[in-house]
Amino acid sequence: MNSNLKNQFIIEYFKEMRKEINLRIRTHTNYVAAKIVACGALLSFLLTEQVSPDVKLLGFPLIPIISMLYDVMIARNIRNIYKIGLFIRDNLETQVSGIVFWEESSGQKDPKVRNFGITDIVFLSFFTFGTVLIPMIMYYLQNQRYPLMIIGLFLFILLIFTIIYMCRCILYFVPSKKGPTSHNSG
Repeated sequence: MNSNLKNQFIIEYFKEMRKEINLRIRTHTNYVAAKIVACGALLSFLLTEQVSPDVKLLGFPLIPIISMLYDVMIARNIRNIYKIGLFIRDNLETQVSGIVFWEESSGQKDPKVRNFGITDIVFLSFFTFGTVLIPMIMYYLQNQRYPLMIIGLFLFILLIFTIIYMCRCILYFVPSKKGPTSHNSG
């Protein structure tokens, strides 16, 4: 393959990878908005509709579970953004010599300066922690002490595992050592 054709191919491939990153950034925003809307809609339904108190008490723990599921989807999406950036750095930018590109010099140079980081985890976790408190308060107000303890313990343990998972995906993501950045998702 001649040099001009190879360079044109690399440029086009790079453009497509950047489109994928931009799509995933929009997806990130949509996930955060959907998390807030879904949790708010369920809370609103449980507080305003005429449903039995038993249904309400069973429904309130679903709010933090939904929130945590969105946290997992958000963290996986951010990790995939990192993977694409690493692929660009390791497989595309290395094909052209003499030029310093973004991913090598800044984008993926140091995990501490990535676009998503501890701030994302803190804000997502505070919201999720708030959703964990909702069922606890409702059980407490209903004098449901035993379910309060069991469900509270379960939700707090689940929250801790969710935060650990988010940290692994967002803060401590390191590509596999199989060679150049691998494409396996998950």
